[in-house]
Amino acid sequence: MKKWFCLMLLIGLSACGSADKVFLGYWKAQGNQFGYLHITQNGSGHLMTIYDNSLWDGTLQTKELPVTLKDYSLTMDVPMGKVTGIYKETDQTLILNGKRAYQQVSEEEAMKAITARQEEVAKAEADCKVLQQEVDAKKKELTDTKAWNEYVKTVNARTPKRCQLKNVGAIW
Repeated sequence: MKKWFCLMLLIGLSACGSADKVFLGYWKAQGNQFGYLHITQNGSGHLMTIYDNSLWDGTLQTKELPVTLKDYSLTMDVPMGKVTGIYKETDQTLILNGKRAYQQVSEEEAMKAITARQEEVAKAEADCKVLQQEVDAKKKELTDTKAWNEYVKTVNARTPKRCQLKNVGAIW
């Protein structure tokens, strides 16, 4: 009797959500843009972690959102409305809002790219901090307007992406 019950339970569980299993794992945005999704089971629901560039300043941002998976489709609520997605079995892609396509990748490949992006952002932040310290020191050292303006030109050429330096404008 126990074996029969376990067999029925196993068959029942394997049938539940089998269409949802195609969504689980890591997905990479197709094209030249950086973007990864990680879809996991979260209790009786599902969770999507999004690794993407911030629209505001281009830095790496990570968001976690609950998603609903049903019949090869995906939905999630976001502040600006609802995001829908479908799994296209023919080319094994995930299409979000009918526009952005994702291809499934291994965890190793995804984490390698995400970690590299995190390290790139951390290095840029550290370089920006060092450059700001240099600017602060030069601001005290260079009292001649012409010398300061020449220095500012060199700083602009060395400023990392997304680095907002203070007190580095030209003096007229």
